[in-house]
Amino acid sequence: MTVANPLERLIDNGDAEDSTGVRLDITPEMLETKLAAGDYAIGGAHVATPAEVRRGHAQGSIVADKPESLTSDHFDQLEQFLATAATPPGLRIGHGPRTEELDAAIATARQEIVAGHKPFQGKILHGLGRYGTGYLIDTITNVPGQWDTIIVQNHGQHVTSGLPMGQMLGMHYDNGLKQPNGWTENLTAAQRLQAGRRILVPIEGGPRWALAGLNFSAPWFAEQYRPGEPDYRPNPIDLAKYCAHHPDQLARMAILWTAIQPDEVAEISPANTVHTGSMFGRKKKSTVLTFTRDHSSVRITPTPTDT
Repeated sequence: MTVANPLERLIDNGDAEDSTGVRLDITPEMLETKLAAGDYAIGGAHVATPAEVRRGHAQGSIVADKPESLTSDHFDQLEQFLATAATPPGLRIGHGPRTEELDAAIATARQEIVAGHKPFQGKILHGLGRYGTGYLIDTITNVPGQWDTIIVQNHGQHVTSGLPMGQMLGMHYDNGLKQPNGWTENLTAAQRLQAGRRILVPIEGGPRWALAGLNFSAPWFAEQYRPGEPDYRPNPIDLAKYCAHHPDQLARMAILWTAIQPDEVAEISPANTVHTGSMFGRKKKSTVLTFTRDHSSVRITPTPTDT
C-alpha cells in the first residue's frame, strides 16, 4: 500500500478549502517553473527525539521530517494552495526575483551593519521596491547541512521563556518583534491576519530552504488551543505543548520546503505561519539579510498589554 505524502493527506483532510490555511502568493507560471527546477519538497514534522536534543534541538521543539521532492507531476495538487484575492495578507507566503531596488537596499543595509546594527533593532526604513519598505532586523549565516537555521536567541524575536539559548527552535511562530514605530507582532490571532511579511534576501553563498506549514496557521491554532479566547496570542511554547499532547494533530502538519536561490527573495508571515529554515543537502554556506516590512500602514491597533 502506498503511503500518501503530506500534500496528498492535506488535500484529503480538506485543508485546501480551509479559510485559515496558508497560501502561496505566486503565479501559476512561477509555480510551474519552480516545480520543474526541483525547488519544492513536502514533509511532516515530529517532536524532537532525545538524540536530536543532544544534537542541539530545543527540548520539546517541533522538528521537520526529511522532505519528499515535488515535481511537475504535483502541479495540480499544489495549485490548490495558491493565494486568491480573498486570502488575508497574514496567510500569504511566497518568493520572487531580486530587483535593482533590493540591490540598493542591500548596499545601504551593509552600511547599517558596519555602523553597528543590533539584531532586531533596525532604525533605517529601506525601500524594497515591489516588496514595499522595511527595516533590517538581522543578518544570518548558515553552514551546509544545518538542519534548522533558526536558533533561540536573547534579542527578542520570540517569546520563548524556558527555552535554553543557542538551541535550534524548530517549527514556530514569531511573536516578540518590535519595530521603531512602536508596532509589535505579539498580536492576537485575529490581528495577525492583517500582519505583513518578512523579506529574506540572500547576499552570499548558495541556495537555502525556507520551510512553512501550509496548515497550522496561528488563527487555526488559537481556536484549537484556546477556543473562544479572542485575546489569546499564539507562541512557540504553547505550540510545542499542544503538539506533544496531540500527536494525531501533529501528524497532520504539512511543511512546504521552498529552495530560495541566490537571485531570489523569500516572503513569509512569521507571526502566522509555522516556519523555520534549513541547509539540508546544501553544499555552500548561505548568508541572508532579513527585513521586516513597515507595518505603519497596516490597520492594527495593539492592545495596551503588548510588551
